[in-house]
Amino acid sequence: MTIQTLRKQDTTAPFGAGSLVRSQQGGFAIMHGTLAPEGCVIRTGAFAEDVFDGTARVFGHAEAAQDAIFSGEIKGSDIIVMRAASAEALSAIARALDIMELNGVCVLTDSRIGNGSHGRIIGNCAPSAAAGGPIALVRDGDTIHIDIATRHIDLMTETAAQGAQKFTAHMPKSFAPGERYARMFGA
Repeated sequence: MTIQTLRKQDTTAPFGAGSLVRSQQGGFAIMHGTLAPEGCVIRTGAFAEDVFDGTARVFGHAEAAQDAIFSGEIKGSDIIVMRAASAEALSAIARALDIMELNGVCVLTDSRIGNGSHGRIIGNCAPSAAAGGPIALVRDGDTIHIDIATRHIDLMTETAAQGAQKFTAHMPKSFAPGERYARMFGA
C-alpha cells in the first residue's frame, strides 16, 4: 500500500503527527506522553477500548517473555516491555500471545514495528532506551496509561515524569545523521 493510497483513504485529517492513517488492519496513530516524549506508533485497530491501563512486565529478550507467556505469568491486562527488540522477536511474542489467547496483552517497544507484526503492539517509542528515554525507566509492576482518543501514553510513576522532563530539557536540536556523528566523534 503506497502513501498516496493511505492519504486517499483518510481525507479527514492532515497527514502527519496526530493523524490517523488507515489500512486494512486498522489505523495507525502517533502518541506522545511521559513515556514517549518524541512519540510512538500505535495500531489503533487492535484496541477495542480507547483507554487502557496495564501493568508493565519488562523482559530483556524474547525467550524470557515467551517463557512467561507459556507459564501463565502474563495476565490479560499486562503490558510486555521489550527494549531494542528485533522484528523477529516481536513476531515470536505476538505468536505466543495468540497461542495462549491473551488478546488483551499489549507489547511496548522502542524498536520499529514491521509489516509482519500484528496485535496490540506499540512501537518506535522515542527516545529509545539506548538514547536515555523514559522507556529505560520502566520497571516490573509500573502502571502504564494509554489513552488512544487523546493520543497519550504515560508511565504513572514520579521517576518517569522526572525522566521525561529531564530528557526534553536536554534534547538535541536535530537528529540528522551528520550532526549526530559530529556530536559523537567531535568532527
